[in-house]
This record gives sequence, structure tokens and C-alpha cells, in this order.
Amino acid sequence: MTTIIHTLHSGPVLHLQAAKPFRFEDHRYLGPIIVDRHGEPSSDQPDELSTFWTHYEAWCRQGKKTQLIGDQRWCVYQTDMQRAREAHAARRKATTPVA
Repeated sequence: MTTIIHTLHSGPVLHLQAAKPFRFEDHRYLGPIIVDRHGEPSSDQPDELSTFWTHYEAWCRQGKKTQLIGDQRWCVYQTDMQRAREAHAARRKATTPVA
């Protein structure tokens, strides 16, 4: 027996930049589904070790904010590593003596 899960109209196509850009729909019951340029589910879904999950989870924790850039909707978020780097840079800037 074949099981079919219908995911049409699961939301807008979103874009996320991890090690490579990902185009996906975020289905409220099934989670993210990577789609191709035609909006069809891709046969190449990220495995559990993909950097996609680090970025997707950071986006979810930060409220799933998006920004329309051109005709594409991009996810707006920072990973823990990005936040740590910015905090370190700010501390260095604050403690650097002015000549």
C-alpha cells in the first residue's frame, strides 16, 4: 500500500542561506519540505547532519521572521555562532584603545 501526503498550499516558498541556499515550504504539520524551482518537493531532502537544520532551528526559535527581497521571501535569523561572533566583535571594539 502506498501512502500519499498532500502538501499543496502549505505556505509560501521561503529561502534560507546555510552552507548553500535552500528553497522550502514550512508546512505547519509536516515541517520544512525542500522544493525545486517549480515549487515541487525535491527528491534531495537534507539529512539529519545537514547545516540546513541548524539554520532552520535558529529561524524557528527567533519567531520565523521573513523579509521580501525582490520576488523572494528570505528567512531572517542569526545562528548561535553568528550571534557569538557579533558579540565578540562588539567586545573587541569596545575594549580597543583609540589612538
